Amino acid sequence: MKFNIICALATVHLFLMSCVGETISPGVYYKHIIQTGTTAQSMHILVVDPNHANIVLQPASDEFGILKPVLQICKDTHALAGINAGYFGWKKKNIFFSAVESVAVDLGITRRDAYPVFALKIDENWHSLSNVFTGVISWNRNDQQPLFDAVKTTLSLQINNQYYQVNDLNKSDSCENVLFSPAYKDALLTTKKYVYIVIDQNRVKDIVADTKKYLAMPKNGFVYAIKKDTFVADKKVKIGDPVSVSVICESKFGSDASEICTSDFLLGSMPFLVNNGEIVPYVYDYTGHFYKNRHPRTAVGILKNGFWVFFVVDGRQKSSLGFTILELALFMKQLGCIHAMNLDGGGSSTMVIHDKVVNSPSDTFFGVMQKERLVANALLIFPK
Repeated sequence: MKFNIICALATVHLFLMSCVGETISPGVYYKHIIQTGTTAQSMHILVVDPNHANIVLQPASDEFGILKPVLQICKDTHALAGINAGYFGWKKKNIFFSAVESVAVDLGITRRDAYPVFALKIDENWHSLSNVFTGVISWNRNDQQPLFDAVKTTLSLQINNQYYQVNDLNKSDSCENVLFSPAYKDALLTTKKYVYIVIDQNRVKDIVADTKKYLAMPKNGFVYAIKKDTFVADKKVKIGDPVSVSVICESKFGSDASEICTSDFLLGSMPFLVNNGEIVPYVYDYTGHFYKNRHPRTAVGILKNGFWVFFVVDGRQKSSLGFTILELALFMKQLGCIHAMNLDGGGSSTMVIHDKVVNSPSDTFFGVMQKERLVANALLIFPK
């Protein structure tokens, strides 16, 4: 590694062994490590004993598309601390409108419609899926002991014992067949491309082909948006038909996929950094800008004693360069993490403690003044 990590790791080791640093709450400890010189770094570490705190995955809002800064999510929920979590994307729009919208969001005039990119599950509600293998962390409210793996999640939909293709979940700008879940409370606006099959209590409740109509999301069901030409060619779906919807999970590293996907919380991200105490081999192999260049990074890991580690390194600033993905993986391993996963980074990297942003986010307001980025979800810490 090109930057001097020895002094930083010696400080971290002392912190982890004796909890030298700031005690935020019983079982919750914070350490800010500053490295100066040509390889300047500003690193923020939270260590959480799950016997004294609850870790919760929290969306920015229960309305579809709403983004909020981590600070606001913490304030809304009265969380003790929090970090940004999963990656997110935006509805597809033309370049001009996207640019205008970006300025309007910065000014607080409008919101930006967004969605989680990878798998996201809270209690019984799936917000999003990972259609390819991605890193996943899952855990339950009662034991707070996470499982780490690489998991692929896909949907199976049967209507009257016939399988129907589902390409995505809760993606309103998709060009394919989409299933909408009750993860978000707001109504769904129909368009002319689709026929909408309303599913409630495992039965087809309604079939809607009207455009620009708001459909209330059933509390115990789904809405299946099937391309109109496919529906017309099928002609088999009718009101009252039995419906079966299930999520199929596949594990890459041998964990019990059903246990992972039935957990109370599930968060997909990438890349998976550390598995069973060793750096995942592909971390060494990837050569793209995202992997090889230094950026602000956020990561989550678990120690052998079951304590959680939340990590943020600032970047894109003179006072802190940020990490490459390999540097991040090496650092999380040296911290003692037996498993670790990279989360959304860059301008999203944020750590909040006691309603205060403790790191230095790299996003800017019109390219000038630093500000906290709006995000789709966060990992929050609450005292027990």
